[in-house]
Amino acid sequence: MTIRPLLQSDVSGALDLCTAANWNQTAADWERMLALQPDGCWCVERDGRVVATASLVRWGTSLGWIGMVLTAPDQRGQGLARALMNHAIATARAWRIPSVWLDATDMGIALYRSLGFVYECAIERFHRDADTIVGSEAWPTFIPDWKLDEEATGIDRRRLLESLAMVEATSLPGGFVMGRPGARATYCGPLVARTSTTAELLLTTFLLRHQNQPVYIDCLPSNTASVDMVQRYGFRPVRRLTRMSLALESMPYSTGDRNLVYGIAGFEYG
Repeated sequence: MTIRPLLQSDVSGALDLCTAANWNQTAADWERMLALQPDGCWCVERDGRVVATASLVRWGTSLGWIGMVLTAPDQRGQGLARALMNHAIATARAWRIPSVWLDATDMGIALYRSLGFVYECAIERFHRDADTIVGSEAWPTFIPDWKLDEEATGIDRRRLLESLAMVEATSLPGGFVMGRPGARATYCGPLVARTSTTAELLLTTFLLRHQNQPVYIDCLPSNTASVDMVQRYGFRPVRRLTRMSLALESMPYSTGDRNLVYGIAGFEYG
């Protein structure tokens, strides 16, 4: 088994793994990950084919996020994901990141626990069928509020937000929402707001922009206001993941104010 850097030429092979797993990622998502952290994307190749992947992106100096942990169905049970996870953890240690986090599927929880990851909270995916919404199509421009996002998450995600803002972003005083195309549904997130009223205005704006399109949004169930809001707008729960963390150093880290997070940035970003 040889782990090597994932290259631009590997994107189509990595995307095949997403398709096999029924994930929502697109080629643009892989390209964004490579742009954000080119030294944090890896794969295992066999017979000229990408059969497993993993990514690690560094948010400031306090936290690393592991994502895109995928193995081809016909290659599972051979230790590929474990090898890639160990490689990601070793890289995080070399980068002197105090902790790494991830959003675990049911299939991956046992592996992550065996590596020392512990439970942090649940993540719920909600889906809204292609439908219309009544309202005026007022689309405010995007004015970055990095301080609000760092208050909400406890980390510096400016690089990610700047990248996502080039796709779609809208803000109001005290909140912002971003979005991007997906393989199965348009993705709404991150959605960060100081009040539920602002969050609802931003969600309405987003749905008006995406009339007659299926939409995903991933919420923290501990923020009951976000769950109540999306369900009122016709979203229904379709999948639950588990957010987990692994402390690599004794340095304290902040989880931010989860009550400000009405939609995460995605399972691969946090």
